[in-house]
Amino acid sequence: MFGNESVREVVDQTKSAFKNLLFPAFCRRCDARILTEENLYYCPQCWSEIRLIERPYCSVCGKPHDKAAGFAERDNFPCADCGTGKRRPYGRMYAATVYDGLVKEAILLFKYGSRELLVGPLASLMIEFAEREVDFEQYDAVVPVPLHRVRQRERGFNQAEELARCLTERFSDLTVRNGLLRIRDTRQQTRLSGVERRRNIKGAFALAQEMDCRGKTILLLDDVITTGATAEECARTLRRGGAKTVDVLAVARAVTLRDDY
Repeated sequence: MFGNESVREVVDQTKSAFKNLLFPAFCRRCDARILTEENLYYCPQCWSEIRLIERPYCSVCGKPHDKAAGFAERDNFPCADCGTGKRRPYGRMYAATVYDGLVKEAILLFKYGSRELLVGPLASLMIEFAEREVDFEQYDAVVPVPLHRVRQRERGFNQAEELARCLTERFSDLTVRNGLLRIRDTRQQTRLSGVERRRNIKGAFALAQEMDCRGKTILLLDDVITTGATAEECARTLRRGGAKTVDVLAVARAVTLRDDY
């Protein structure tokens, strides 16, 4: 006799097979037929080519070191920039993948193409990294980087908040708090240089009225880290509100790597 869970699994598989027969999906990269519903935009082979960030990576900013760094040492250590002791508003910054190629395409499609179905595959990349590298017991709350209300109304959702909710579904002890507000509708950061990004984002965030972060350890969550300007300004706002520590987690970050990474 089948148990209830086994019956449901068979029914779900049957529905999935029937749906795939009527409405086939094809990989946006290689045009191969997609036979599962885990990712309806990219096949498993193409998805597996995403460059994951693995040890060793910088123990402060999270940028991966070249493979030869540390003579194959697997412990993390500060990069040249972070090793100078420069004060930063965040404690540690983590990212699961290198922001290029397919993952860059997928994130842009997720954000600007309103393809919400990509949140699962993208969140899975972040979750797989976090299971290995992040100690969630230390955090009192997960705070997604906010969108301005005008931008969120146009887009229909906040990608950072969607990713945060996926994270808390996996790690049930975590709580999502919309503790930050974007009080200025800034220009899109992707079109600006590093210096312009910092000027553009300065003073753009404020603590939500109900957010009490005094003495708390906060995990700030976003989809992408490029120059780090947005994450730093958000972390600075939380620290001014009394947060003890702010760490940052993202699906991807922009880095410059040697070709043999």
